[in-house]
Amino acid sequence: MTSFALVGFVADLYGNEDHLLQVEGVVEVSGERFVVPAGHWDESDLERISESDEAYIHRLPLRESRTIPVGSTVWLAGSNFVSDISRLPLREASRAIGAWSLIGNARWTVGTPQRFGEFAQQIAQQAQFLLQQYLFDPLEKSHGDAQLVQRLYEVLPISRSRQRDSVIGLFFHETRDDRAFRLFAADTVAFGVFENESEFEDAVEAKAASLRQRRLSEGAQTRPEIELGDLERFGVFEHFDPSWFTRFMVRRANDRVIDAS
Repeated sequence: MTSFALVGFVADLYGNEDHLLQVEGVVEVSGERFVVPAGHWDESDLERISESDEAYIHRLPLRESRTIPVGSTVWLAGSNFVSDISRLPLREASRAIGAWSLIGNARWTVGTPQRFGEFAQQIAQQAQFLLQQYLFDPLEKSHGDAQLVQRLYEVLPISRSRQRDSVIGLFFHETRDDRAFRLFAADTVAFGVFENESEFEDAVEAKAASLRQRRLSEGAQTRPEIELGDLERFGVFEHFDPSWFTRFMVRRANDRVIDAS
């Protein structure tokens, strides 16, 4: 496979802090520099660099120089994206990006467009699972990392779909951000993902109901019952009248005491 000497890439580091994206590489051939398209390409697609491109080229230090095979692209993770993913329990993706070369506070590497799409999709699946967990945990939703996960999920370079947009809509729905929900509903219709806003709202409501039911089912299967005899052995009634127990079912369910009266 033919390879070229990669000497830099074309990107705006200060406009893509939040993003994971593919950018145009810069290669050197016989002393001349050419731009490598940020997508599928072959040797016939190389374009000689113009003077107007110079301001946007990030030249790699000699110690960072490497080759880029025909068809591969430069992957770039912006500084905020790198920071955000390192704060979340997305360890596999965080370790992978942490091993990329550093430029400023951003990180970059080389790979094929197909593998880039697969990598982004893997992160999206993990982030979606995490976000759905956080949205039904009151502490995570109000004071935790739900917003951070949503921000990362929304900027991932994956195709617009009903699944993706309904998950983002679910975030606005569960955090009671009506204005953002309405704006996003209009946006998803404008992009043709849903035919109308009512269809979008129904999809979000269905997803919310399904997740609540699943969470209740899992809780019913796993939460331990606390028996009166256990409480007596633990000394709970040393200073209290045990008659109160007849008015309550004491269960560990989302760290709440459930009133059964």
